[in-house]
Amino acid sequence: MIRSIFVFLFLAAAGPAAALSCMPATLAQAYDFFNEAPESYVVVVGQFAANPVKLRETSHAVVRRYRFTGKLADRQGYHTQLDTSVDVTLDKPDPMLDMSGGHVFPGTEVLAFLQKSKGKYLLSSSDCSSTQFYNPTSRDKQKITSCISGRRC
Repeated sequence: MIRSIFVFLFLAAAGPAAALSCMPATLAQAYDFFNEAPESYVVVVGQFAANPVKLRETSHAVVRRYRFTGKLADRQGYHTQLDTSVDVTLDKPDPMLDMSGGHVFPGTEVLAFLQKSKGKYLLSSSDCSSTQFYNPTSRDKQKITSCISGRRC
């Protein structure tokens, strides 16, 4: 009986601690991470459309194809139009770890780090990923162009 109570208390305490252990990265930290990743990433600003197509589902995640309309970031700013599909992997909620899962907010402006692989754009979204920054400010956007240009990030 005492052992059962101890296990319950341990699991109950682990939930909030686990949530605190995956604090979101700052925009500069996210840029550095994706810039140094072995995969190829692009930075975009725009919106995901509603009504995604469900591609597949596992016990831990669901993959949906969203339409994304926006602009690619480069050293000069955000001038190159982008209208493409993005395969988004959304982690499912995990109540044991107090995690709500991945998310996409269609119709809301987002600054996102998209992986480019074999001609496709991919995005992974979970509580602990810093792939999306919703409602970016002008300063956020300028920070990214500064990072891309090799200036102070």
